[in-house]
Order: sequence, then C-alpha cells, then structure tokens
Amino acid sequence: MSNAAASHNELHVQVHEKFTFTDSEWFRNILNTIEQKNVTRLIIDFSATQFIDSAALGMLLLAREELGKRGGGITLLRAQGQVDKIFKISHFHTLFDMR
Repeated sequence: MSNAAASHNELHVQVHEKFTFTDSEWFRNILNTIEQKNVTRLIIDFSATQFIDSAALGMLLLAREELGKRGGGITLLRAQGQVDKIFKISHFHTLFDMR
C-alpha cells in the first residue's frame, strides 16, 4: 500500500491511489509499528490519493485515539480533490493537524 519510514518517534507513510476498507490489514500493521517503536507522531501523505471511504476515516480516528493515549498525534499531508472534500465535510481539520 505504501512506503513507511520511522525516525525520531515519527512514522511517515504514503497512501497510494485509494484508501479503503481493503487496506485495514495494512493499517493494522501501521498501528503495530506505532506501538512497537514508541511512535508519537504519524505523518500520512495523501498527495497520490484520489479516493477515501468511511472505513478509512474510521481507521484514522482509531489511530488518533491510540496516539493520543501516548501524547502524540497525526499530521495529514497534501490531501486534494475528493479526499480533501471528505476531510472538510468530516471536520477532520478540527481533529488532525492538516497541511
């Protein structure tokens, strides 16, 4: 699904064209990496993403909750088109650091 790199308590991931329910196993691995490497900041790049569904929104909220327990958070980068629209409609700008 994406490239991931962890450094200095940050995990950077790139989401490809679609982020949907079918990516739940991939995302579960991201959550496991967060726990194992004591990650406090998840940075997700959506620059290549053209579609996101409600299951993916739920995954992001779950990750936000998990990182919040350890005093961390999530940054959502470069959302555009349909993805940016969904984030705005869902008021994700009030829940996440969006750039």
